[in-house]
Amino acid sequence: EAKNIRLFSFYVPSSLKTVVITDATQIPAGAFYSLDYVKTVKMNDGIKSIGSSAFSANDVLSQCIIPESVETIGFSAFSTTALSEVYIPDLVSAIEQNTFYGCTKLSKANLGNNVATIGTQAFYNTALSTLVIPDSVTTINNLAFAQQTSNLTLKSVDFGENLQTIGREAFKNNNGLTIIEIPNSLQTINDGVFYGCNSIKSITLPFVGYSRTSTGYSSAFGYIFGYSTSSSSSYNYHQYSGTNYYGFYVPSSLKTVVVTDATRIPNGAFYYEDSITTIKLNNGIKT
Repeated sequence: EAKNIRLFSFYVPSSLKTVVITDATQIPAGAFYSLDYVKTVKMNDGIKSIGSSAFSANDVLSQCIIPESVETIGFSAFSTTALSEVYIPDLVSAIEQNTFYGCTKLSKANLGNNVATIGTQAFYNTALSTLVIPDSVTTINNLAFAQQTSNLTLKSVDFGENLQTIGREAFKNNNGLTIIEIPNSLQTINDGVFYGCNSIKSITLPFVGYSRTSTGYSSAFGYIFGYSTSSSSSYNYHQYSGTNYYGFYVPSSLKTVVVTDATRIPNGAFYYEDSITTIKLNNGIKT
């Protein structure tokens, strides 16, 4: 059934630069959407929720402190704004999809102490230089910290001790990363998590491939760097599942691999990875 959709335009003066909110309990969805001349928004303590796209598409908004009382932040709430720093309150348990997507000036993010989930593209194409994932985080979703193109800004990631899942291409194109250390709590790591991270020299991880029990192409060490099945690729190929071949984008900079909590090294796991000079395996590996 067709429904009428009404669009509204608001006559907010372009001279308005600062908004101070004194007694709210919420910021509604789309409240400041595309008000691209408001530079500062001050919110009162007592606000519990910030709606989806509440401040989105405001490319001059550079000052907006999230009150400690906030419990939920909607998807795309601050996407494509000019924020340079953000502090997530401890009451927030999830950073939703696209929350800070395209915040190209965002260089510092404190993720709080109770965030469990970081959504898809939550910090896509930002300018973070260092990243601390708190111990509360169990899931990092697809493209959460990815870059659109090769970027040298992000230099280090400190993964929390309770991380269980890293989604597809979560750190794609972060070419400034050189050392990766992933905790033993990890259960699954999807394909291409470190695709385009071509400066990594050393990586420590609990197992090889997608999971401790994965088979076929997803059990290869190179799985986490992405792969191609195109015969035109210049990467070395390994055969899995009959006639299917996979070439993995393991960076030539990678020299050291440390495996810390595996019980097996799968067939062909490091096949033809001739740039790696050192592999250290944990005690407890049986096959």
